[in-house]
This record gives sequence, structure tokens and C-alpha cells, in this order.
Amino acid sequence: MGEQIDHLSRAPAGRFTLVAQLAEGRRSSVWVAEDHLGARRVALKLFPEHDPSSFLRLEREARASGRVDHENTIPILEYGRADDHGPYLSMPLVEGKTLGAILDSVGRVPERWARSVLLQILSALQAVHEVGGAHGDVSPSNCVCEGFTTFDEPPKVRLADWGSARWPNDPEPEAADAGTALYAAPERAALTPPSVASDLYSVGVIAYEMACGVPPFRASTTAELAWQHANEPPRSPREIAPDARISQRLEAAIMRALKKAPAERFGSARELAASLADDGESRGSDPRQHAVTVQPDNEVRAALLARVREYWIEGVLDRAMDGVILVKQSIVVAEAVGDGEAASSGERVIGLSDAFERCGRALVLVGAPGHGKTVNLLRLARQMADRAARPDGSVEAIPVVFTLSAWRTSDTELLGWMCGELAAKYQIPRTAGSRLLSQGALVPLLDGLDDVPLPCRARCVDAIQTFHRAHPAVGIVVTCRTEDHAGLPARLALGGTVELRPLDERDIARQLKAQTQRPLLAALESDPILAELSRTPVLLHVMRIGFRDSTSFRGAVANRAEAVYSVFEAYVSAALGGSGRDNRVAGPEVRDALETVARHLTRTGRTVFLLEDTQPDGLTTRGQLLAYAFLSRAVVAALFCLSTVLAVGLSPLENEGFETTLGFAVALASVSFLVLTAGFGLLGYRALARPAHPPSGRIVDFARALALGGVLGGAAGAVIHPIYPHPIATVMSLEMGIVGSAILSLSRRKCSGSSKDVVPVEMLGWSWRNIEPRAVVGLALACCALFVFFSWIEVRSTAVYVATAVACVGLGILGHRTRSLAVRASPNVGIHRTLRNAAAAATMTFAASSLLFGITYGLYGAFVGLTVATVTGLFLGGVDAINHYAVRLVLHASGVVPFEIVSRLDKSVAFGLTRRVGNGYMYMHAMLQRHLAGERGSKHS
Repeated sequence: MGEQIDHLSRAPAGRFTLVAQLAEGRRSSVWVAEDHLGARRVALKLFPEHDPSSFLRLEREARASGRVDHENTIPILEYGRADDHGPYLSMPLVEGKTLGAILDSVGRVPERWARSVLLQILSALQAVHEVGGAHGDVSPSNCVCEGFTTFDEPPKVRLADWGSARWPNDPEPEAADAGTALYAAPERAALTPPSVASDLYSVGVIAYEMACGVPPFRASTTAELAWQHANEPPRSPREIAPDARISQRLEAAIMRALKKAPAERFGSARELAASLADDGESRGSDPRQHAVTVQPDNEVRAALLARVREYWIEGVLDRAMDGVILVKQSIVVAEAVGDGEAASSGERVIGLSDAFERCGRALVLVGAPGHGKTVNLLRLARQMADRAARPDGSVEAIPVVFTLSAWRTSDTELLGWMCGELAAKYQIPRTAGSRLLSQGALVPLLDGLDDVPLPCRARCVDAIQTFHRAHPAVGIVVTCRTEDHAGLPARLALGGTVELRPLDERDIARQLKAQTQRPLLAALESDPILAELSRTPVLLHVMRIGFRDSTSFRGAVANRAEAVYSVFEAYVSAALGGSGRDNRVAGPEVRDALETVARHLTRTGRTVFLLEDTQPDGLTTRGQLLAYAFLSRAVVAALFCLSTVLAVGLSPLENEGFETTLGFAVALASVSFLVLTAGFGLLGYRALARPAHPPSGRIVDFARALALGGVLGGAAGAVIHPIYPHPIATVMSLEMGIVGSAILSLSRRKCSGSSKDVVPVEMLGWSWRNIEPRAVVGLALACCALFVFFSWIEVRSTAVYVATAVACVGLGILGHRTRSLAVRASPNVGIHRTLRNAAAAATMTFAASSLLFGITYGLYGAFVGLTVATVTGLFLGGVDAINHYAVRLVLHASGVVPFEIVSRLDKSVAFGLTRRVGNGYMYMHAMLQRHLAGERGSKHS
């Protein structure tokens, strides 16, 4: 730009003194400045001196001043280059606020005031359009409301910032400008020049925001906004703001201005202005009178909505849209089941939201691998979440994404499974989740029916159908690959089925040209296999990231499988092969971790890696299963037996002529440990080795474990009796077996043949506000028991003491059973919470039982309290935490999933290959997971 700048008139250093900054834009800044030569205050617009586009934008703005002289624009006083500030434009200083600042502060504005502002904007645009120009960046921040103070009188509006304007005979710019994404017309995403139609679309967006308080589309990335403008139909303003009393005429004008096709919009600014003319319907009011009412705060709803946004919309959807090439994808109704306004088979719909409503809010979304089923599902989730977050007093159902890859053989009922997923992945208590689902307050979005293991798929389909029949008013969406959907053993009959179609080659070429990806386009045109692959949205995105030159996809011409492999290899190499030293060092270990986790997820049939949900189904060899089964049971038995040594050995007690000693305690604990570990280790291994074994129920499992405990206790007694030939010693051995089996009967899940050995408990926290009625009853019973205890203490009745201890401990547990929401999600948070719960329960129990038993039995009673506390802690989460670390230790020793996996996965998130989903990790694309798992040439390619 050097030669161009040299031709500008020069302003000597010191002519302009900057007073205060008014605005900061993408390519310029506006300041209040003292013009010492003209002895006046001006608005000084400064451009970066070394930006090649600065001169072009400066020239456009200057040209606009020369071509358009209108009361609703801001004239240019002069332009040039200041020695101390660089390129500049000098304009009269207009006192007022931008329309953007006004909307940010009040949201919705009175309709009469809005009409006046819009008519002035359109008047300025009409003058521009009549001389063949187009503004190119009509947005609230570029509309200055001169003299604005209140909404009683409309201000004078001036349209500013002509840097994106287009005039007849303008040269083709080197770098096109699409304008402000929130207000840009759909065709502008392809970097087409601004036009009359695109300016009027932007006015429609402004009118929508002024009437409703929110723009028609919202997203955190420019790419997602552009996609919504191009594909999603805007919702009716009167539906968005039912209490605003928006006139039918204004709504009709807005909806026509927002048509996707330019030809369907208004033909001129004058025509749009005529449609906005006041028809007597509008009613002026202070926007403060429209202050929306908010429902009383519902902690669970608010927390769940926030987590859906954080985990899926911001964590997955926005990242998935980073750098994506926006090619419009067709959505076609493959099968229509509903009546009335349901879409007909073969009909093309505008978007998934349109299909969802027209199919009775219950549909199946199918498509080939890589066609964007999850991305489209999450776009629907975003729209639903936006409606659920509206602070207008309405209560909309909250979309909740469930990954069906977590469905297992033992799952038979969808409602219960979803409650478990809400607890595990969204940290929502099961009771609250069940209530919300039953009330229809949630919309289940079930992603990946094809990821359900084949032996479980028929049962999963049946569970979905049963849930839909039982809750017909609850919206539901299921995604599945087209091939797998066609092969289902039973048809999934919801309101309809819609299919995602491949991309159109002409649209791909048009977008690649607009995005300056001509070398990639040339590679596609020269290779028919790559060209065919590019019609898959995920592969097109991967190609764009991985393409460097014509040799990027080595071996791509061989066959489709080799082409897919080469494309993903280039993608991974581009992501991991940054120029920094940290990238070169971390890249290999991150790739190794990604391949390890991908194989583990593929083997276990999952798509989200949750460290706390690491289960023994990832153990593949007999040695691994044996090591886990015996290690986990041995640790539990060791803790129980160690507490017994302390209680029996360190506090000798005489009972029926038999006095316990430290030697007896060690012998009793050692024998019980060996017997319990051997018995339950073999039982656990047997159950894990045949996971298809049908479940027998919790009560049956518990009874079976107690019976086995009696047998094992008898065996321990048989070993102890020759050493300590006293009936009390034998009875204590039997007690050890039964109590130990009660603890280890938490293996009920293993005895049932399910491989879900690790079930993190929910948050337990004391809350006086939420004490359950049964806890109040427990308090009354405890007081009665204490009264009896202190009244009859001379009787020294063991039964009274035991009853008192049980009542007090039970009260404490009930008081701590109040569920509270976890405040944050982090890797392994469920296990960390489980350990805290177990420790809290054990501490509370130890304090209560040691005090009560100690009053009666002294030191022995206090140590008995330690045993009771150990048992309580193991029951309330201890066993699950032990099982978790046992699985991880075996996986680490086997080289399957190392202990430091979380730090490596965090690095992979930074590299853009995975994304955080709550406290778990998910690959950027399911096809990427299969690639890293080594499924080269699989049918999914």
C-alpha cells in the first residue's frame, strides 16, 4: 500500500490531538479529536498503515461521500495521511449513541420508534442504491442515533462506515469483506459483492432485533452464524416475543426481508419502507414496560441447560464449525408417518428444525458416515436451548444429548437409562432427572443408534418405541447411519425419517473458489475418488485442513479406502505437526494416546471417553480379568479385615470366657481375607468372563452373596477352630464371612453378568432446607432411643445400645442423602466425588458409633465404631472407587490406557483433534476415531 499512501494529502504531525476513543472496529478505530487547523472537534477515523486493505476502505468511504449527499449519512470533511497517525478520515462529530449500544442496553424497543429509525436507514440506502451502490455492512453499530435521550421522540439516524461499500466499476478486491456476520445476508458468506438485496436483508435482521430484543440467529462462531443465515428459517417475531404486541404488518415485512433467496426479498429500499409505514396497529411504549418476567429459579433446569450449552454447543458444535466450508446440504424426508401438516416423503425441508416440527417432534435422522448427523442434531439443540433460555416467562423443553454408544445389554428401559446418563454425564441427580423426563421438560436427542452393540440394538429400539408410546408429548430425535437403519430388526416408527444427502459438486467448487482454496479444487478435479469423497461434509472439512499441496494425499488414487486413509493421515499430521518445539515433542505422545483411546473406545463400543466410566469390559485377556477380579476384591477385604484387627486385637474383650488377643485378631483377619478374596474373586471373574449372562436382580444377588458369605465364614471358622477351639471364635469367623459378603455383595452388578463394576455415587451433602420427611422421623426415633438409653443405662442392654447406634447413624446418613448439583465437570470428577462421599460417611459414622459403643464397652466399643465406619464408607462409594483404580491399574500395566492419559488428551484438545464433553473426551469426528483405531478399509469408510 506504500505507493497509494504516498499519493494521499499529508497532515503534519500535531494537527490532530486524540481526545477519546469512540469505537474500535475490525479494520479501523474512531476517535474524538481536536483539529487544530480547522479549530474544531471532529470524528477521526484511523486505519492501520500496513494493512493492504486500508487504502481501499479509505477510498470507498471517501467515494461514498462524493456520490451520496443525504441527510441520513455522515459527510467526509477530508481524508489523507497524518504523519503521526497514518491514514485517516475526518468527519463531523455527531453527538449520540449507536443503535447497537441502545439495543445492548434495553433489548426490545417501542414499535413506533423502531419504524422511524428503520425508515431513516432505508432512506439513506435508497439514495445509495439509486446511484448503483450498496453499503455492504448495514448493522446497528453503523447506525448513529443523533441526539438520542429517550424513546419519546425518534432520533435523527445517520448511516456510517462505508468501508465495505461497492460501487459501479469497482475493481475486484483482493480480500473480500462479508460485513458483520450477525447481520450478513446468506449469499455474503460466499464473499459475493454486496447488493440491494443483501442490504435489505441486513435491515430485516435489525428490524427483527428491534422488535424481539434478540437477533434471529445467534452463535459463537462466524461459520455457524453464516450456516444459520443460509439454512435455518427464522422463527416468527410474534412467537419469540408474544407479549410485545408486534403488528402483523411489521412481522410480514421482517419475514419477507429475511427470505433466503435474494429474488424473494423486497425489490428496493423504497418498497420495504412502504411496507413498514404505520398502519395504526403499532403502539408506542417504553421498552422498560416490556421487562420480561423470569420464572422462579429452578436450579436443576438452569444447571442442565448450562451444561448442554457448555458440553455440546460450545464444546462440540462451535469447535466442529471452526474453519468448515459452508456448503448447503439437502435434507430430504425419507419417510413420513405423521398426519396433518407432516412432511410428505421425498419432500426437501429447509432445515432439521423444520422437519422436527412437521414430523410431530419425533423423528429419525439418517445419513451416510461423515454426513454431519451429530452436527445437525446439535444445531437443533442450539435452537431449542435458545428457546428454553428465553426470559419471557415461558417454559420450553430443554434438549439433552445422549450418546447411545453407552447402551448396554443390561439396559432394558430408556427412562432409567437416561436418568443414569444424566447423573453420570451431566451431574444431575437421578430423582430430578426422572421427574424432568416424566414431565416432558426434556427433549432426548439420542445420537448414534448405529453405535449400539449389535446384540443390544433390538432391545434399544424396543425401549425407544416403548418410551415414545408412553410419552407421546415428549419430543425425541434419534440419529443413525442409513445402512444400519435399513438393517434394523424392527422398524423405528417415530413421526418420520429425514435423510442428509451428499453435497453438490457445483456448490463445493463455488465455495472453494470463494475461500481461496483453488489448489484443493484443482486436486479434486484431477482425482475422481477425492472428488467423490469431498461430497461428504466431514471429509471435505478434513481435506481443507490437511491439504498443503498436490502431494498431501499420497496414494489417494488407489481406491476409496486408501483415499480416506490418506486424507485422515494428512489431517492428523497437519494438526500435530506445528512448527513449534512443543508441538514436535508432544505430537508423538499425543498421537499414541489418541490411538490407544480410540482402540479402547472401539473395543468397548463407546464414543465418549469418560475416565470415571472405565469398566472391566476393556480388559480382553483372561489374565487381565483375573488380575482385576482378585485385586479389587482383595483391597476391599483387606480394609474390612484391617479394621477388625484394630477393633478386636488392640482392645481385648472377654466374652463367655473367651478373651480376644492381637494374635487371634491377626489370625481371624488373615483367614477371612484369604477366604473372602478367593471366593469373591472367583465369583467376579466368572461373571466378567461371560458378560452376556442375563441379570438376576439386586435382591437375588444380595441373597446369593450372603449365602456365599455364610459358606465362606464357615470355612474360615473351620480353619480358626483348631487354633482357637472356642465357640465364640467360630461365631466371630462366621460373622466376618457374612459381614464381608455384605460389603462385597456390591459385586451384585458383577454377579448379574454386567460389566459395569464402577458406578460413581451422586453428590451427598447436608442441607437443612431439604431434609426429607423420613429424616425427621429418624430424628424423632433417635431421640426416643437416646431417652431409653439414658434411662435404662444401668440395665446395660446391648440391644438398646445397638438400636441407639443404628438410629443415630441412620439419621446421619439420611441427612446426607440430600442430592446437590456438582458445580463443575472435570475428568474423573465422579470418582473424586465418590471418594469424598465415602470419607464423609465413614467419618460421620465413626464419630456417632464410637461415642455410643464407647460409653458401653470403652476402648473396644470405640474401635468397633471404626469397623462400622469402614463398612459404611465402603457401602457408600468406597467399593466403586477401589474398583475404578483397580481397572486403571490393570489397564496401565497392560499398556492399554496409561494413568497419565488425561494430560495427553488435554493436549489433543489443544491440537483440535478431540473436544471436551463435560468430564469426558470425544473425537472431533467419529470417522477420525475409527481411523486412529486402525479400522483401515472398514465399511465405515
